[in-house]
Amino acid sequence: MTAVAPTLAETFGGIPLIDNTFDSGRFLTAVASTRLYRAGRADELVAAAAEDRALLLEDALDPERALAFRDLRPFPGDVYLLSEERAREASGALTELAALVPRWNILNELSINFLGLRRPGVIGSSNFAFPQHIFLAEEAFASQTELLEQVLHEVSHNWLYLVEEMWPLHRTTGDVVFELPSGTSNRNPGEVLGASHVTRNLQALYHALPQTPETRQRLKDLEQYMNGCIELLGHTEAHLTAFGREVANRLLSEDIPASSSRA
Repeated sequence: MTAVAPTLAETFGGIPLIDNTFDSGRFLTAVASTRLYRAGRADELVAAAAEDRALLLEDALDPERALAFRDLRPFPGDVYLLSEERAREASGALTELAALVPRWNILNELSINFLGLRRPGVIGSSNFAFPQHIFLAEEAFASQTELLEQVLHEVSHNWLYLVEEMWPLHRTTGDVVFELPSGTSNRNPGEVLGASHVTRNLQALYHALPQTPETRQRLKDLEQYMNGCIELLGHTEAHLTAFGREVANRLLSEDIPASSSRA
């Protein structure tokens, strides 16, 4: 009899940044354990005393150590160190996001390194190859609302990358690509999931911000973009793993809270 793999909902209470019931502590412990296992340190983790085990898990979630657990490729040449002021502003945006939407309090539990980016036409960027790192162009700091959006966009990707460290969300079929509602082409099924996850979170952000003509227009734009994502998700199902389909189905549901408290 084939064993049935547990779902994200059963294991962690849901999807990161989406569900009020998401258990971030259990999730981050699983991510850290996975990193240590893949580094050949599972026996060390099992044999460690409780205090030492906690230190090992904490170390595995350090952004610099996270790079070492991956492939340690060099950063692109258009990445640079942010000034202390800009780095402080970016970190402060995480704190403000956690205050705006209570279920995002988990943002305070994962360290993120912010770096600068000089890339024409790109305001923010992140990559599966660089876990717990976010790259921001100077344009991201144009206003506090812009900074909140860009940081939330990229940190959403980072939390979904953590899921992918443990389980792939789509099958590696490079010949299957999609065009996002923004017009960005050559995106694989996992990147469609990522865009949908980001959009759901941005909708929650703009619902939580003071309502002005600008925020109301942004919500209309996001609704239109999400409708495009919903259509795309229907075409990606055949190319997703069981975990990917679970994420897609959750993002397609209509009961995602806009900005309610965590359970």
